[in-house]
Amino acid sequence: MASIRYSPRLLFSPCFTEWVRPDPLSLVDAGARGGMGEPWCRVDHAAIRVIGFEPDQKECDRLNQSGSGIIQYLPTALWSSAGKLKIHCAAVPSCSSVHPPNLEDLRRYEDPHWKPRETQRVMTVPSVPLDRILKEKQLKCDFLKVDTQGSEYEILKGGSATLKGQVLGVLVETWTQEVHRGQHLMGDVFKLLVDHGFSLFDVGIAAAWKRKIGAGIGLSGKSQVVGLDLLCFKNTNHWDLRETKPLTVIKAAGIFEVYGFPDYALELLDQAMACGVDPFLLKKARQVVVECSRKQRNPFKQGRLARLLGTSETDFASLHS
Repeated sequence: MASIRYSPRLLFSPCFTEWVRPDPLSLVDAGARGGMGEPWCRVDHAAIRVIGFEPDQKECDRLNQSGSGIIQYLPTALWSSAGKLKIHCAAVPSCSSVHPPNLEDLRRYEDPHWKPRETQRVMTVPSVPLDRILKEKQLKCDFLKVDTQGSEYEILKGGSATLKGQVLGVLVETWTQEVHRGQHLMGDVFKLLVDHGFSLFDVGIAAAWKRKIGAGIGLSGKSQVVGLDLLCFKNTNHWDLRETKPLTVIKAAGIFEVYGFPDYALELLDQAMACGVDPFLLKKARQVVVECSRKQRNPFKQGRLARLLGTSETDFASLHS
């Protein structure tokens, strides 16, 4: 048997590429402005396919022209239903949202936090539920990333069947304050994911703001958390592993491990093998996960610069790009 070539992560390894080449990992990126980020940009092109949704036609065309053949960008806004949506185009395009900025509340914070969100114009774009467009285009979704400045709940609601069936993991930006009028907050988004069989594994601060009243005084204090990134994985209790394909298990293990949860990857692999899912292939995948994780540095023995910067030498994927 040929020896396994190890990489820092299962997802980046030659083994993973070889195994999933017939059925590459599918990433759906809702709010794809700026292009594909970490960790997905490091995955071998033969092992991944990306569908990005960017309702700004000009930006969508730019992304399609500059992207590789593994990425397809669609000029469509995802929503809970099909129809037309008004997009409030912000001073900084990445801050644009279906929901208008809640300026009455936002003006309490320092100007750099809210001024980029001021509406410059309103454009009307077509909308479609995620479930419908994936079915129409015969596309799959193994991992779903949603960063759409306040419309995350509606997008997830429009992907209910996809969440219950295909999706192995979700990374979603949420808000703890009504930054955009009429939006659903973090609690609503989290409950929706839990109701669809997902468990929360990690949380990152997506936005933290200071109030205007302290500007120029030199106060020493914390910034208020207004945005959180939630990383959720499908709970294995919601899977019928006896009916699960080996490549699906390997994809899930790769996703779990790259975000820092090799223990959950091993739990899934072990449960799948116990159900009779291709034990030979899954044992090899298990070996890669174990060896990759053992090779990582101890995060409690970081260098001085790493401690000062707040970075981790374990090199797990970040939740916020």
